[in-house]
Amino acid sequence: MESLDYFTLTLSIFFVLVAFIIVVVVSKKRLTNEKGAKEILKVRCGGRFGWLSANYPVATLSLYDGFVVVGHLKKYRIDYDEITDIYEKRHGLSTGVHIVHTARSVPPSIIL
Repeated sequence: MESLDYFTLTLSIFFVLVAFIIVVVVSKKRLTNEKGAKEILKVRCGGRFGWLSANYPVATLSLYDGFVVVGHLKKYRIDYDEITDIYEKRHGLSTGVHIVHTARSVPPSIIL
């Protein structure tokens, strides 16, 4: 029984590492709009995109001249004129930044 516990633990750690590597590799891909634009600021953080939530640093926030790109497994572009509000949001013991927007192709609730 003890060897099965070590196998299960090893397998679990392996899958967590593979998932983390996939997220990091995918997050390095750039949107077409990002390729020619100058990045002003890039921050890696945890985040909540709709129902998907991560407390570890797998989400990114990138600021450009005319738009923001937020993402985790998928990246989303939000033009500045589509952002209606940004405010601090507390959730349990953590504090995040809630981005309220009107972009149609982006999850309605984004908290970084």
